Amino acid sequence: MTTEEHSGHLASKVKAREGEVGPHPPDIQVQTTKLLRAWQITAFALVIAATAWAAMCFAYLPRIVGLDLQYFLGYHYDNTRFNSLPAQRITSIEPNSPLLSAGVQVGDLILDPPRGTLLTGESVRLQIRHDDQFRSVVIRSEQGGQLSLVVEAGLQLCLGILMLILGSTIVFRRRRDIAALAMACALLLGASMLLLPLFPVGRFAVLAALWLNLTYPLPFAALAYSVLTFEGGYRSRARPYLVRILIGICAVYGVWFIMIAAPYLLGWAWISPGLVGFAAEIAVLALCVAAVADAWRHSEGERRQRLRWLLVAVSLFLLGLGLDIASDLGTFGKTFSADLIVAVAVTIVYAVATITLTYAVLRHRSNDRFGFSD
Repeated sequence: MTTEEHSGHLASKVKAREGEVGPHPPDIQVQTTKLLRAWQITAFALVIAATAWAAMCFAYLPRIVGLDLQYFLGYHYDNTRFNSLPAQRITSIEPNSPLLSAGVQVGDLILDPPRGTLLTGESVRLQIRHDDQFRSVVIRSEQGGQLSLVVEAGLQLCLGILMLILGSTIVFRRRRDIAALAMACALLLGASMLLLPLFPVGRFAVLAALWLNLTYPLPFAALAYSVLTFEGGYRSRARPYLVRILIGICAVYGVWFIMIAAPYLLGWAWISPGLVGFAAEIAVLALCVAAVADAWRHSEGERRQRLRWLLVAVSLFLLGLGLDIASDLGTFGKTFSADLIVAVAVTIVYAVATITLTYAVLRHRSNDRFGFSD
């Protein structure tokens, strides 16, 4: 067999193999003028929103010694609805809960549950449905917040300010790099979640809950997008699918929030939110991990060296989130010292992750390679 015949034979085998596997999916353009403009508008809007949120937080700073209403009442619940009102069905009550002295029992419904914080001497009115009877219960707070809760709120405030400063710095320094803007949006969304004002019970507290529920999965979604578009993206078979899945999850979550979660939180409940928000957060987290693994696998040489800082930052964010979830599940116990230690550890991990992420963005001027010069 001659050299030409051998080459032709190999070429025919390669084509046959490509036909079996299928063509590579079309790649996605990640550095276009329209995308850049959209991310710039989003990033600058988040800078303004997070700054305003921080100002409101400082205006209500004295309420940092108050008690979150949910923590103060000491009960666990399932979201439901009664007629056209949102409701919470009590599934268990803590032994020291003031609900017990008020005659509230497991299985009762709290109609249109209030949200907010209580200072010493403040009271809250609850609408209770027991069997087929309705009654109004007024519960008064006789104590301030525990030291561990006050310290945790203070640490969250400091971490939120750090995220706000570094996220804003990235927006203004790297405003022509889409991946950097996505990372900045992740930090600004995280800052706005940590800087929730300590509103008294009322509509402002409902607004804070509305924003918190909206932004739950979005920081890690923005972080996953930044990984998929880091330095103009990378070539892999899975990357176009990951981008499309990420966009699809965010779109579905947005529709769910507008149609179901927002009406419930605003008191117009049509359907109970269920676990869709939690499922969306888990899906985005899994997608973020898959994006990091895929980017690392298909990066070599200098690109991999630059990507490692981003990998460290994402790993630290996931570690902090894992510690937070484990604490909520009672893995470390429910003592004062355990809560305080976990709060300090989570804050330190998140702070190091934030600084590492900012370093990964500002150290490498990847935008110069794609025609978006400053």
